[in-house]
Amino acid sequence: MKNDYIQNLEKWKSLVKNINTLIVGIDVSKDKHDACFGTRDSIFIKKFAFQNSFNSFEDLNKKIKDLICEKKSSNVIIGLEPTGVYWRPIYDYLISKKFTICLVDPLTVFHNRKTNHQDKGKSDKKDAAAILDLIGQSKFHFAVNGTKRHFYQRITLRCWKNAQKTLIQYKNRTSSNLSLFFPEFEKLVSDISSTKSRNFLLMFPTKKSITSLTEKEFIKKSKAELKRFSIENLKELYDAAKNSIGININEKEERVFMLNSIEQLSSAIENDNIWFNRCHDLVKNDLEYLKLRKIKGLGPKIVTGILLSIGDYDAFSNAKQITKLAGLNLIDKTSGSSVNCPAHISHHGNYELRYWAFSGAMQVIKYNVNFKKFYERKTKGKKGNGIRKKGLIAVSDKLLRTIWAILHKGEEYNPIHK
Repeated sequence: MKNDYIQNLEKWKSLVKNINTLIVGIDVSKDKHDACFGTRDSIFIKKFAFQNSFNSFEDLNKKIKDLICEKKSSNVIIGLEPTGVYWRPIYDYLISKKFTICLVDPLTVFHNRKTNHQDKGKSDKKDAAAILDLIGQSKFHFAVNGTKRHFYQRITLRCWKNAQKTLIQYKNRTSSNLSLFFPEFEKLVSDISSTKSRNFLLMFPTKKSITSLTEKEFIKKSKAELKRFSIENLKELYDAAKNSIGININEKEERVFMLNSIEQLSSAIENDNIWFNRCHDLVKNDLEYLKLRKIKGLGPKIVTGILLSIGDYDAFSNAKQITKLAGLNLIDKTSGSSVNCPAHISHHGNYELRYWAFSGAMQVIKYNVNFKKFYERKTKGKKGNGIRKKGLIAVSDKLLRTIWAILHKGEEYNPIHK
């Protein structure tokens, strides 16, 4: 697949040098697009504006075909700047019409625009011309398309990731409110997002709602509704509420703050579960999912996140490409006074895959003997800040390589392999 991509790219880079090759540069925006038509050496139409609608796309298609007949062009290549998500509809439409579509780097367009125009102002007309010029210079690449299934998986994963971010936001908000009103609670109950903690706070949202009862009444009422708490836990919570250093405001206001926080947190947890279940349903019956679940330490969430982040694993020819996709590849400083600094990971790539790989690394060193020994070998006898994190990064890299080998070779996980 990689060789086919390179051959196709080189083929079109040679074709754009031909004056009979029609080049179309399109600047994409939310509501309307601007196109520029020409060849490597000349521009036929400097501005052709069309709306982001099907009828306007049809007008563009007709204009391209008219120019092919008029200029007797043997080949046509259309270039887009991948702006946000707005380029996808026009891209899919042109692909359906059997045109060859390439992409140009937005940063390169920015610098090209400054080079070709004396003023530094931006306009859609200039960007379309800059895109055409870059294609004429063979500074373009092709989009690597997965299947529609992979595309849907990516969208669903993005929604799940947004739900996770919202969950973290409300979890932090609840934690900050507790730090103000009842800071001792977090010390006695480690996870404030657990069902156990949320049920307790819904029943006793303020310190006064606890201390207004006697210890026996508090324990009796709690045990009737909150069966997950032991009597020892309840006694500790009662003593903490009685001697709390939290600030005291109007109890009614404090109750509103806490109940609102807990309700929002509960809603965020429910939304997170909904999107995880949707993502999980996409892969749970796949053979690859079942194989990765056999790696001790990798639960359903981590395996689901990794598989959806990688997408089409057949598009990668070796394990290094997977680690580079996650931004775990090492880079060195090659200039200035920092050349003696140690190499560090690039962080360039799919941050979602990097997140899931790191999360998986934290789990496999607990439950998987092979990865645990590898982690100890990377950290044993070493001192300094960040040694544990560097060890986890090394485990993340090894985990992704192992996963790629399982997916690529179609074999079961074998812990004996080093």
